[in-house]
Amino acid sequence: MNNKLTIANREPIGEKINRKYVDAKIATVVKTRLLMDREIAGTDIDVSSKNGTIILRGFAQSGAEKDLAEAIARNTNGVEKVENKLKVSG
Repeated sequence: MNNKLTIANREPIGEKINRKYVDAKIATVVKTRLLMDREIAGTDIDVSSKNGTIILRGFAQSGAEKDLAEAIARNTNGVEKVENKLKVSG
């Protein structure tokens, strides 16, 4: 008998689940920091995280606000990369 079974994803299930919790925590911390900053309209910014990468979507009122949101995300523990997809609405 020749078994040619292969495993598509070799990442242990525990590590995969842990990464999702870490990503959720990082996204929550970034969102909270954006909401607490008086110079940013944090309610207009959606924050998600995947494998340590923060993705910012939504609207900023100016280019400066867009840059500040990115800086806040970059300076959050656990963030490895930031994709700033914010659009300037003002």
